[in-house]
Amino acid sequence: RLSLDGPWERGITAIGQSSDDATSRHGNRAGCERQLKTRVDSERHSISTCKLPNIEISAYDGKDFAQFKPFIDLFNAVIDSNQSLSNVQKLFYLRKYLTADALSVIINLPLVNESYPEAIKLLEKRFDNETRLISNHINVLLDLPQMQKGTAANIRSFISDARQQLYALKNLKQPVETWDMLLISILSRKLDSYTNRAYHLDRSSLDKLPTLEEFLSFLEKRAVALEDSSPLQNTCYEGKSAKLNNNHKVTNIVTKSNSKRNCPFCSNDHPIYSCPKFKMASSSQRVKFAADNKLCTTCLRNHTDKCKYSFKCQVCQNSHNTLLHEDEPKEAEKVISLHSNISTNQTNILLPTMKVKLIDKSGQEIEVKALLDCGSQVSIVKRSLVNKLDLTPVAQDSNIIGLGNTPNKVSECANILLQSNLYNVKFSVKCHVVETITTNLPQNYFDVRKCKLPRNVQLADDDYNKPSEIVLLLGVDFYSKVIIDGVLKLENGLVLQNTLFGHVVTGAMKNECLNLSNVNLVSNFVIQENMNDGLENIMKNFWLSEKMPEESNNQNLEFEQAEQCFKRCNKSMYANRISYWLDVKGPSYTLDVACASSMACIDHAYRSIQSGLCEAAIVGGCNLCMHPYISLNFKRAGFLCTDGKTKCFDKRGDGYVRSDAISVLFLQKAKDAKR
Repeated sequence: RLSLDGPWERGITAIGQSSDDATSRHGNRAGCERQLKTRVDSERHSISTCKLPNIEISAYDGKDFAQFKPFIDLFNAVIDSNQSLSNVQKLFYLRKYLTADALSVIINLPLVNESYPEAIKLLEKRFDNETRLISNHINVLLDLPQMQKGTAANIRSFISDARQQLYALKNLKQPVETWDMLLISILSRKLDSYTNRAYHLDRSSLDKLPTLEEFLSFLEKRAVALEDSSPLQNTCYEGKSAKLNNNHKVTNIVTKSNSKRNCPFCSNDHPIYSCPKFKMASSSQRVKFAADNKLCTTCLRNHTDKCKYSFKCQVCQNSHNTLLHEDEPKEAEKVISLHSNISTNQTNILLPTMKVKLIDKSGQEIEVKALLDCGSQVSIVKRSLVNKLDLTPVAQDSNIIGLGNTPNKVSECANILLQSNLYNVKFSVKCHVVETITTNLPQNYFDVRKCKLPRNVQLADDDYNKPSEIVLLLGVDFYSKVIIDGVLKLENGLVLQNTLFGHVVTGAMKNECLNLSNVNLVSNFVIQENMNDGLENIMKNFWLSEKMPEESNNQNLEFEQAEQCFKRCNKSMYANRISYWLDVKGPSYTLDVACASSMACIDHAYRSIQSGLCEAAIVGGCNLCMHPYISLNFKRAGFLCTDGKTKCFDKRGDGYVRSDAISVLFLQKAKDAKR
């Protein structure tokens, strides 16, 4: 054994210690590297396992070839690249996200691992058609919609659509960069005239060919300019100023109010004098509403200064709006509740109804009740009856205007074949199809024995006293075909009109004919109306309410005076003008009486000749049907004959017939006339 003492032993010991330290440092470095690698792997794992929203893959139906590439790329990223899924699972998911034509391409492949690659090949062969994709994108560029107005929104939408198609063509490796002049010519035609003119004026050099990028850049600048220069509407912007020395913040608020006037009665966007709900309200309700809301009685607006309008009521000529006119007596009828009782002065209105036979597709006859309405320009049928007849409606868009000028859109019509129960006649009527027509008619049941109808009259509707469903409304086109001679006016207020289907019963029945003891009248609403208003007043107020207010001017007073003078003198002017034209000497005047003006003039002329005031006279009369109110008032007063035939100098005469006519008579003594 070798033993070392002294310096040799100390040196060997030092070398051993140095070797151990180096080994220790090497081990520590390796440990640090392992820790760092472990930390990096941990970070990567935490990033890869981060919870992200689920990616939804939209189903592909194969109708749009341009959508196949985005679909298959997303499917490959989500499903195909997932190594944990087998091919059969991928094929299952592929089938799940395919529909219609796309699914039919691979539907017959068996659900096995080997079918998945084949399914991808079949889909790419069918839908990954590069030629067709390029053609589709070019067609979209050619078929871009024409820009009607060069607004900022329209320009931005146009730029977006054009750029999308250009980027798609670039992705398909098409030389879009060399198509500048071709694309500019195509796209500039889609612009409105103002934008197209502005583009050509904006070009800096006419010698240099423009580029597509310059064209699109101009459109973007114009859109920005239009957005920046457009006025603010219905918005509120808040801006904060810089901090002041005292650290106080100042907020500036800029607002712009809406200048549109909403109706104070129904809150819709129209003036109150055009409001259909305000027109349908009673006159007392309109007056009360105007007073409660402090509306001007002339223009029906809210203002504090003097009203600039000066028109008068068209009914009473007083200084207020026609809609605020109240008829005498001012006390309207009380609210009539159909549930509790019926007012003693209420009448039952009968509308003309008839039973008709309808022929369905198979030739079978169906009897229904129809309403004969001479005030309707079209005929209407319920959809339930069309279905029952097994008819096929024809598409036809039209508007049916009702009360208050309210349009009802109707999209279908059908031809109905009708047959009379009395005569062997048939009619084909074109009817518009609606869901409902009206309520059951008549509204109340009554006893027919108290109506005292003639026994020899054949009725078109023998159940005219029983409330029944109305499934067919026949308009004036049908009314004119079935009306025949024969009108009977009964003492109880009813009128019988003869038709090819029998006599129809219409008119207002008095209360003694009603029998409401066996009927339960139940209603969830109340009816409020002025029973003193006749048909002519309702029509008159409805038409006059449509009149727009006219602007006032300084000459209104002079115009009114001239108008009054003309009204007082016009009749005398007519007679004098005729005398001047005929060169007739002697007095001339116009006689205006309630009726029989011509007969009164003949009597005046006869007396003048008899008394020696003149030797001869010319008597002329005319009748003009210029206003519907006159005919309505005459009919209400009983001046017009019921059968449409004038019986002059006959004790059976019950009125006359109004028509446009003129007559002239020359009067002279008999001895002078014979000479």
